[in-house]
Amino acid sequence: GKENYKLKLSQNCYKKNVNIEKYNLRHPTHRTRQTILLLLLLLLLLAPFGSTYGWEYAAEAGAPIAKSYGPHQHKGGDANRDVAINSRGEVFVANESGVLKFDGAHWTNLQRPSNSNLTMSVEIDSKERIWVAGTQDVGYFESDSTGNYIYHDQTARLPQMAAGRSHGVFWKIYSDQSGIFLISSFAVFHWDGINWEHWSFESEQRILPSFLNGTLYIQARGTSLFRFNGFGFDQVPCKMPDAAYSIIRILEETDQGLLCATVSNGLVYLNE
Repeated sequence: GKENYKLKLSQNCYKKNVNIEKYNLRHPTHRTRQTILLLLLLLLLLAPFGSTYGWEYAAEAGAPIAKSYGPHQHKGGDANRDVAINSRGEVFVANESGVLKFDGAHWTNLQRPSNSNLTMSVEIDSKERIWVAGTQDVGYFESDSTGNYIYHDQTARLPQMAAGRSHGVFWKIYSDQSGIFLISSFAVFHWDGINWEHWSFESEQRILPSFLNGTLYIQARGTSLFRFNGFGFDQVPCKMPDAAYSIIRILEETDQGLLCATVSNGLVYLNE
């Protein structure tokens, strides 16, 4: 039968590989998913520095079975940007040449009918649909009765931006019980299963999302921090407005406030 594996993404200088370690991905636990997503976060945060990522094992403990998959094996491009795992343990990697699917034994490149298969983000919703975003397109793959994945393009259904405004590039997709959030450079699009709606932001640079405990936060740099309330976005009041302007990621909700990573002030607690 097929081996069961754990996935991690690593970078060696400017080439990013997919590393697979023997593990149970047929029934991934919450901890497994957290571990994989943490590895991805480290990759995305540190990739510009050209570091090499990998596990370290004590020699006396013995090394587990491990294998690194680069473009020669998975037939994709060098750059991997996002990763998601479905309930069957199948791994989906957002790659510059498409969506790479790994079932524990074989790699498949899921292609979509667009001018570019560069994939910025991948996410799996409650119906096991594989949502993908390119720089200018969005849609989802859905498995048919034979197990083949069929692509459904949603790009044409997105609301039009106001005259003179551009949504920029699509960067990230999130999924929760309310539907799908698509984050672009200057707007957030939301799909409730039937319709799309959107909210645009005034921002000096592209907006930065944080999805924490089911809540979407948007940092509009140079403006303020916003929080989705189920119907729209409220500005998050805070006692340190200068620090709020420089937030790049919300890390945790604590009794002391929101623990945030900032550009110039390190880690700060944002108190409302």
